[in-house]
Amino acid sequence: MSDDQNSTLNSSTQAAAKSLDELLGASHHCELTMRGELEVIEVSGTGFAAAIALQGAQLLEFAVGDLSWIWLSEEATYESGQSVRGGIPVCWPWFGAADKNPAEVQQLITADNPAAHGFARSQLWSLCELEESSDLTTLIFVLSAPATDQWSGAATLSLEVTLSAKALELKLTTLAHAPIHICQALHSYFATSDISCTYVSGLQNVSFYDALDNWAERTETTALRFEAETDRVYDTAPPSCTLQTPEHALNLTSNSSSLVVWNPWIEKAERLSQFDDQAYQRMFCVETANLLSDAVSLQSGESYTLSMRLSQVN
Repeated sequence: MSDDQNSTLNSSTQAAAKSLDELLGASHHCELTMRGELEVIEVSGTGFAAAIALQGAQLLEFAVGDLSWIWLSEEATYESGQSVRGGIPVCWPWFGAADKNPAEVQQLITADNPAAHGFARSQLWSLCELEESSDLTTLIFVLSAPATDQWSGAATLSLEVTLSAKALELKLTTLAHAPIHICQALHSYFATSDISCTYVSGLQNVSFYDALDNWAERTETTALRFEAETDRVYDTAPPSCTLQTPEHALNLTSNSSSLVVWNPWIEKAERLSQFDDQAYQRMFCVETANLLSDAVSLQSGESYTLSMRLSQVN
């Protein structure tokens, strides 16, 4: 982590003193709107558009031209304290069901019935920096000392979102204020017009754990296609893979070794909240993560940045 990033996190209280109105008032490309109960920053740049909720610092939409790279549920609701279905929720400081995380991560969880995917995605973050040019916009959100009775750890989070017509980049930084162990993910939902013509390449010969078959370990032999419910965790994933849809091919790169691929398919889609029964045909998740043996351990004062970058394959 750079000195500049450390400075941003350590001075987040002072940075937050520059109000949201001041930051957005000086912007040429960003404005604050309301969706239901949530404040959302709408970004309109040269050749791209995006929307980011202050709750969870959750990227809701990202499109280049008329083509959406990110999927947002048509039945999404915008309620305080509830994650929105779609976009890129921040899952932190644990992933999925709490009892499926490593023991060191579970030891810091204090709730009797902890929420799935942690609590960062339902907390209100602060916009502390905004930089923009005609073709690039960077926003930095901070969650300082989150108020929760679900976790006994202490840390500050920062999410840097960089947007352009060429790429989407997210950097999630954890600065520990005490020794902590975390699992996390940038829970990315991607858009497709036809799941049967969608696949993920670059994971061939990579082992994965099948969450739908008692976490059996298997090895991918071909490009991953979606033909049934899919829930796989790769903890030795390569640094990049390609997401192919009928519309385009996207290159996903990250600095982590774990990756989750998910689609609820027919039966589970009928049980999901904020989710049309047929929506499984229009979305899939490939999630940059730190899970299982790739979990992160930090001492007080140490930091770690999980990053992902999405760009179109030429």
